Amino acid sequence: MQAGCDNDSTARAARLRIRAEEIRSAAEGMHSPPARTTMLHIADTYDRLANHLDAHPDPAKDAG
Repeated sequence: MQAGCDNDSTARAARLRIRAEEIRSAAEGMHSPPARTTMLHIADTYDRLANHLDAHPDPAKDAG
């Protein structure tokens, strides 16, 4: 396991939400509407993944 790597579903979900917000921030500065739309879709996907982790934690990974 890598140093600083956490298998806890809650921590993974939090990291995904942080990444989604970073992507949204990057999208705000984009001048190309298609690129901005793509980035916002990617951010939404990260949020959906985080929500899925919250709703369906992996007990095998969370146990250590």
